[in-house]
Amino acid sequence: IGLGEPITSQLVTADVHYNDKDTKGVVAATSNGSVYFYEIYSFELIWMNNFSKEMIETKPLVLKDKILFTARDEYLYNIDLNSGVLNWKWSARNSGNLSSPVTNGKFVFVSSTDKYITAIDLLQGTQVWRKNEHRGYESLNITNDNQKLLIKSLSDYFVIADASTGKGDKKIKCGFGNDPNPSSILEINNEYLFGAGDGVIYRIDINSKCIPVLFMGNARITTLESVGDNM
Repeated sequence: IGLGEPITSQLVTADVHYNDKDTKGVVAATSNGSVYFYEIYSFELIWMNNFSKEMIETKPLVLKDKILFTARDEYLYNIDLNSGVLNWKWSARNSGNLSSPVTNGKFVFVSSTDKYITAIDLLQGTQVWRKNEHRGYESLNITNDNQKLLIKSLSDYFVIADASTGKGDKKIKCGFGNDPNPSSILEINNEYLFGAGDGVIYRIDINSKCIPVLFMGNARITTLESVGDNM
């Protein structure tokens, strides 16, 4: 199906009740800031909106009844999954582009190009805390228990911070140097894995030591995905 606009976001699916049945939809966002939600089997348009009017290139975050995404207009958007109506939008103003959002079910976390990490209340869209001491951008995740924020800093360090306050509990030196590239962070068996621009996959073990796992030469590592136990 053609949208008439370049699709610039990653695609995500969501459970939805449509035409009196439980089904699935696919979310696609464009360079013009439009968000489309199509029923995945018939490709009928459930809704679309154009709140942003600026490019959306991050990965939308789908929750039970909400979709969260950021755009190049420096806003974080929270829209209703079933109707596409705007619940709220938030911006720090002149902070630069925002990362893909992550959430622990209470707060939404984003980082920005000015090196600040911000927690926003999921229901109200109000700022809870905002800090730049961890020097993180784009490489964020939440622990499986939703209590800690995991951050790969832009230079050398991996940070474990309290999600409620943003206070850093642990700052672990890994030695990957200056690395502005985004990287996914995985939690497996209470340990954390991430890739870096030096071509190394690192593991933060249960003793908070940073251990190189695999060296990929000059290949920058940006994504990791768990495909089963210890794989």
